[in-house]
Amino acid sequence: MQGTQPKEPPCCTRLAVSAVLEMPCLVTTLVSSTVCLRDDHADVDAGIMSGLLVNPVFIARFYKDFGGANGSLADVNPTITGISVSSLQLTAALGALIAGRLGDMIGRKKCVRIGAFIYFFTAFIQMFAPDFATFVAGRTIQGLGVGFLSMTVPIIQTEIAAPHARGLMVGIEYTFLIAGYMLSCWVDYGFNFLLPSDMSWQGPFIIQIALSFLLFAMSFYLPETPRWLAKNGFMKESLQTVADLHSNGDIEAEHVQHVFLEIQEAVRYEASLGSAGWGVSCSKVCFNFTFLTGFAGNVHHLPQAHHRWYHGPGICSIERYQHHLVLPSIDARHCWLW
Repeated sequence: MQGTQPKEPPCCTRLAVSAVLEMPCLVTTLVSSTVCLRDDHADVDAGIMSGLLVNPVFIARFYKDFGGANGSLADVNPTITGISVSSLQLTAALGALIAGRLGDMIGRKKCVRIGAFIYFFTAFIQMFAPDFATFVAGRTIQGLGVGFLSMTVPIIQTEIAAPHARGLMVGIEYTFLIAGYMLSCWVDYGFNFLLPSDMSWQGPFIIQIALSFLLFAMSFYLPETPRWLAKNGFMKESLQTVADLHSNGDIEAEHVQHVFLEIQEAVRYEASLGSAGWGVSCSKVCFNFTFLTGFAGNVHHLPQAHHRWYHGPGICSIERYQHHLVLPSIDARHCWLW
């Protein structure tokens, strides 16, 4: 069940939590903040990129070899703009697939740390990219970080949050998903006043760098999930983390003992089933269930959301709307309220 175990618990979970936190609600707040930053990352990129696609300085710099030397995308092949947008989405899907297995091996918090570092580093690459190829390379690598965070943070939610708080955590996540996009639209709008300076398009990346650095720093204080600790044989640390999360560190509390027992039983049951590989996922029954739930859960994105968010400012600028950088944020605010 436990496989090969490291000699010491990762990052001394008890010390990592108790060094800065003394109340369970603050631990939950830390996890919620991590969720918020993850979602800000996911949609800050969408908003920033949508603004860059109508920034004449950015277009003249990166699309000059494709007909955009005049600062307009009118003569640029749409395939080129599609590559600059979709390169991140493609590797984000790959990163999510990698993070699932990697998170089981090295832990959830380390996956968050790796994802935040990738996002941080690649924001610098894009900010100082000299040409289109370097910019796309930066976005392609950054997609791995987005995938790592998109996969790992929801798992941390489900494995740390108390059952009665999971609905709240999901609500927080999707609230900040939209809030991140709204923030990025207003950031684009603000830096747009610096035209024709390069800071008009480089400035939004400073926000990306700041958010990713904050997430990277917070990952050192994020507790490892009790379930992962128990699965890898760190029973004492798992129990202490449950106590830190739910009862001010009191491991003798009845509720803590009950939750810890449930975790142990779940780990033993999963071990009795054996390891699951891609063959299980591709079996007919599992595939049908996965396809139906995945399709039902995400089909609503087809007529809305990201394609409007990425290309909304461009469409509005073609129609000569004033404040075309702000209009998509109004659409995001409607989604938030809805």
